[in-house]
Amino acid sequence: MKERSPLFLLFIDVVWQITHHSLLPQITQQYPLSFEFNDMFLHKLFTHSHFSPYGSFLYNSALERVKTKLQERSYSLWSYLLEPAVKSTLVNPYYCANTTVLSISTDVFVVKLWTWAYVRGSSTSEAPPPSPEHNMVSALRETHEKLLDKQAQVTRELEKLQAVGREMLADMEVKGHQPDMEIKADQPNMEI
Repeated sequence: MKERSPLFLLFIDVVWQITHHSLLPQITQQYPLSFEFNDMFLHKLFTHSHFSPYGSFLYNSALERVKTKLQERSYSLWSYLLEPAVKSTLVNPYYCANTTVLSISTDVFVVKLWTWAYVRGSSTSEAPPPSPEHNMVSALRETHEKLLDKQAQVTRELEKLQAVGREMLADMEVKGHQPDMEIKADQPNMEI
């Protein structure tokens, strides 16, 4: 008989305790902005660690998974979770990088029962759909990233044009021509 240890599920519960968004933020919301994932991600991990068409949580170690050639017979849960359509529902739109060490409170009044995981069938046991705010913030974040990419592209193009202009001026000076204009590299708007 094989025994199962609930350590992974306890770990997920601890992470949920730290990241949980509550109506009582002063009590239970410890570090909701410090994690890049949302509750839905934890729900999927919790569920797929027990009942899953994916082989990611089968066997006790990576060595056992390799010996049984699991990768040939099963798909990875991680590949599924990283698909863009799925991943977009698992991202915390309020995430802000936090480089400080998180001091976790373990006081009894802070720890809550994760009803979704432990009280199946209750009215609160269903995984909540992404909120409209989540979708809006995700869209804004995506637009912001596109704008940053565009800014980097325009900056590279500008640098190339400036290099070409400097080369042209150098060629003109070598040939003995004096330019009719003065170009200063630090001025974005040049006058002719």
